[in-house]
Amino acid sequence: MSVAPHLNYDHLEDPERFIADNLWRLARAQALGVRIVKFWFSSEFCAQKRLRLDDARLTLIFESMEVRGLIALVHVADPDVWFRRVYTDRELYGTKEEQYPQLETVLERHRRLRVIAAHMAGDPEHLDHLQELLDRHPNLYLDTSSTRWMVRELGRQREAARAFICRNADRILFGTDQVVTADAPLVRYTARYWTHRVLWETDLECPSILTLMGRR
Repeated sequence: MSVAPHLNYDHLEDPERFIADNLWRLARAQALGVRIVKFWFSSEFCAQKRLRLDDARLTLIFESMEVRGLIALVHVADPDVWFRRVYTDRELYGTKEEQYPQLETVLERHRRLRVIAAHMAGDPEHLDHLQELLDRHPNLYLDTSSTRWMVRELGRQREAARAFICRNADRILFGTDQVVTADAPLVRYTARYWTHRVLWETDLECPSILTLMGRR
């Protein structure tokens, strides 16, 4: 099993130090066997750090990852419902659609960099958009992590989701986003894996509690 460390963002206001520190971290991480580096660029993170994936301060870092053969695991967007209920300040967070140009710029600028866009690129609600991204960018891959999100959005469009996954089977990785904690009861894990089995291996529809309450 490989871990996916983050960059250190403590020195963003000093670009030379920020870049040098993180290039050292990449070298150290690779020496320890790391293959994937995670970039958690949610709307909240981008607003807080005033940083986006296509920022010039990250260019040398992505170039180094290309040379080293490291993979970028990128969280680039959140559920549609979050943009209706949480990210309501458009001046601060932008729209969901506005989250994707930064990802596409990196994919175009760094063609040798393999990018896994987590949570079905943050857009399982819109499989047509995901297909466009995959068609445009051969270095892009997706994963299925985030159990409730996948069940809610893929479960309501099962036939379309199945066709999409079959078409792109070599570009989609299985994931759960399961976070291990010391005090979590066993059912936390068994229930989620059972839910995944129901989603992927049966035709049973399992809407989330929020869906049943009309709060999608």
